[in-house]
Amino acid sequence: RSCQKSAKEDFILAIMTKQQLDMYQKFAGRILYMDSTHKTNSYSFKLITLMVADEFRKGYPVAFCISNSEDEFAISLFLSSVKALSPETKVKVIMTDDDNAGWNAAKSVFGSDLQQFLCTWHIQRSWIKNIHNHFRNDAQKTKIYCYLCAMLQAKSENDFNRYKESLISKLLAMNPGFLKYLMDNYFNRPEKWSLCFRKGIEYGNVNTNMFVESFHNQLKTIYFSGKRNRRIDVLLDTLLKIENDHFIRHLQRVSYNNPSDSDVHIK
Repeated sequence: RSCQKSAKEDFILAIMTKQQLDMYQKFAGRILYMDSTHKTNSYSFKLITLMVADEFRKGYPVAFCISNSEDEFAISLFLSSVKALSPETKVKVIMTDDDNAGWNAAKSVFGSDLQQFLCTWHIQRSWIKNIHNHFRNDAQKTKIYCYLCAMLQAKSENDFNRYKESLISKLLAMNPGFLKYLMDNYFNRPEKWSLCFRKGIEYGNVNTNMFVESFHNQLKTIYFSGKRNRRIDVLLDTLLKIENDHFIRHLQRVSYNNPSDSDVHIK
């Protein structure tokens, strides 16, 4: 591998149960969600989770990866292992945070025609941080953020372009430095973050990675009771228990055709 660490220092453990494989085959063709979290063990290993949205638009974890690295090689190895179990499943869209390693790995595994949707929660958090770095006036901060949110939530590409041109004209006079930041990072790839570019019934209401965020939050606060887990075997047992709980709830929804209001919906 092309990194400075010896392969002997690396740890990668990926899990996909038969139940998870079945859900992956059914729903990964719509959209696949990927995100990671930390503080699930005493070794500082990251937990990378893949999720899908089922027929009730509920999140379901379809694969887990525990790794000491979150670089492109590690993620590629994880995704390649998933693809090998179901090579006929065509992943067309993946939602991630704005991370080059994860996106490059996904493209290398699922193909160059793969689409990336960026999680709007991460996008807005980055905007807020950079607006604070570039502006001192609170009124200006609010105005710029409102323009960006209007572009994010634009109903059509015409609306998006209208908001964009108006914002550009204001920033040319107000803050060219922040305009360059937007040009370099967002205006050059609007199809990844503005909702008006997300076409099709499967994507119309898809804008955040809250499925995975909620899953990781439940793992830490409910199943680990807010305490820092130390052991890998405990993490593995807990992940399998959570997945089994999801499976049972999914069977109940299928039986009664009645999704539970307590689960996370696409926002």
